[in-house]
Amino acid sequence: MSSDTVSINVRLTPENNRIIGVYKELFGLSSKEEAINKIIEDRSEDILERPFKEEFIEQVKQIAERSKNKKPTTVAEMRKKYLSD
Repeated sequence: MSSDTVSINVRLTPENNRIIGVYKELFGLSSKEEAINKIIEDRSEDILERPFKEEFIEQVKQIAERSKNKKPTTVAEMRKKYLSD
């Protein structure tokens, strides 16, 4: 075991133990330890994902830049523009 790993004892339900065994076989892993590490690696992005993706941040920046020199719209202006016949 390398110095950058942690050793733990884990109690699993029979169902979770079976899932780890299936994962182990599915990915051709040599041990349940490898299976547990793979499950964590596969799911870590979902768990630790940043609140906003880079694409969203870029879209917000672009909208802010386009809106920079525009005058704020009042409710009355919006009614006139979108509700008038």
